Amino acid sequence: MIQEHLEQLRVKLEQAAGLPESARTELMELVRAVENDAGIGETAASNTAAPEGGGEAVAASGIDKLLSAVDELEASHPDLAASINQVASTLARMGI
Repeated sequence: MIQEHLEQLRVKLEQAAGLPESARTELMELVRAVENDAGIGETAASNTAAPEGGGEAVAASGIDKLLSAVDELEASHPDLAASINQVASTLARMGI
């Protein structure tokens, strides 16, 4: 389920009109980081070492960064912000 949400978010990021390229790149990197933290996606499959400080701390920081990005986007891209919030909520319910 989370993989589907992340894929939908990726599509919305690619299609977001008026989103500065730097913001788009940063958000795509955060999506990859969240996938890695959650143990899904291509990045996670290639990363077999356990993160320092425990996986939960790394995942929390990835989610925190994603939520911080939402705050910056909320006014100009409300649909994109809602999608990011949905992904973060799903991860939180999963305990990630």
